Amino acid sequence: GGGGGGGGGGRQVLLLRNTSSEYDKCEELLESQLTLCEEVLSLRHPLAAKMLAVKARLCIKLHREHECEELQQRVLTMRRSALGLDHEDTHRSAMDVYARRRYAAYLHRHERISSPVFSAFASAVETCLEMVQRAAGLPHGKEGFALSKSLQSMSELLFNDMQPLAEAGIWPRAQAASLLRTAAATALQLPCTNPRVHTAALFKDLADGLGKLAA
Repeated sequence: GGGGGGGGGGRQVLLLRNTSSEYDKCEELLESQLTLCEEVLSLRHPLAAKMLAVKARLCIKLHREHECEELQQRVLTMRRSALGLDHEDTHRSAMDVYARRRYAAYLHRHERISSPVFSAFASAVETCLEMVQRAAGLPHGKEGFALSKSLQSMSELLFNDMQPLAEAGIWPRAQAASLLRTAAATALQLPCTNPRVHTAALFKDLADGLGKLAA
């Protein structure tokens, strides 16, 4: 049984690399595996979350953005509930949501900041900041961060994005100031593989300025 599951996962990855003519076959394979998983394990099992994550990537290829959003959020909720905020798979799911919403925000960059696409991106930023903050505050957090590619890529995107987002007004000023202070404190706790001390100081100055404006 276990060997068959591994082969199925390999077929999923292979099919995702093929041309669009293969997408229907890939979707059929995923649906049959999900049905089997539901019958044998349950759709709350971590294996189901993995298959749903693959299905979400397929939806991106097929330009089914709304379905992708629902699937990615479902996987994130499943992993957050079953594995917790500190698990690598939960981090990956949060990054899937972040990256897709970030790209959507880029595509809609000429729209008003009040557009729902920016609100959705802001929510993804807040989720990832919470994860990085928790990871930085754990015992041996620096060591764990140094070993986690997901956390490193998450924090780098996060710290690069938060200043322009705050300046653009994606959050109310008081909330932006609070988030930036959290980001600054978190950045100071992480290993200085990048010039994050400067980033933290920049965040603190911006947060202080926004805090005065919000007062």
